[in-house]
Amino acid sequence: MKYLAVDYMYRSGSNWKTFATIYFKMENEDNKEQLIEKIETILGEHFIARQVDFPEIFDWTGDPLDDHCYHEVRSVYTVDFLKGELHPLNAEAFIERYQDIKWEWFNPLDISEGVEVA
Repeated sequence: MKYLAVDYMYRSGSNWKTFATIYFKMENEDNKEQLIEKIETILGEHFIARQVDFPEIFDWTGDPLDDHCYHEVRSVYTVDFLKGELHPLNAEAFIERYQDIKWEWFNPLDISEGVEVA
């Protein structure tokens, strides 16, 4: 079985970076290029991890001018085995659920329960 991997990062305003990868099962490996393209389109250049069930990987300084809620996609690709966390949805279900998402900004300094700080 192949999986889709999404490498992403958090970059602070001071350019400090924290990296992570999350994996998706695929129902149909034959359309992996379309799945990659759709996931890249959904996430765009910047996305809000908690709103698509990705682990947040903030590496914040506590400076409101430096910290924000956005993560960046580095790459989306296929792998033959898992090396980390599996997303709760498979790739097709993720696309169906989040294809029309509207990002809702929040202040990451308002730490709430369930937010992981790297």
